[in-house]
Amino acid sequence: MAQSTLIAMPFSGNITGNEAMNLTQRPIFTKSPKAKLNPAYLAKVRAQHCVTCGAAPPNDPHHCRDMPPLGEQGLYNRLPGMSLKSADEDAITLCRGCHDMFHRDRERFHKMYGYDFEYLFVTRAAVSDEEIGF
Repeated sequence: MAQSTLIAMPFSGNITGNEAMNLTQRPIFTKSPKAKLNPAYLAKVRAQHCVTCGAAPPNDPHHCRDMPPLGEQGLYNRLPGMSLKSADEDAITLCRGCHDMFHRDRERFHKMYGYDFEYLFVTRAAVSDEEIGF
């Protein structure tokens, strides 16, 4: 049986706090960079009617969690992933009841209202009369 030998190659790049090194001395990303916060945009989202049931404001900004088909992933500013929320600009307006339903019984939410990303354009259009900043 042949024995393999590991050869460490020098790495000349800079390492930041978001990276770790593996045996090849090349960076491995351990964390995704944080999304830029946009509290002004979220305030405008809160001031809208619920996009699913029409409840009057104030409402919750819901950061979209459903993954769109591959050809439509460009509609997100930051795709959601495991333990990653989407960008503030990828939030839709949901009342407390609809927001709770999404997080507690997503299957029921989907049967009643569809996928959350389907409401991105509705929310963006509702807040577009004011400057959005993205």
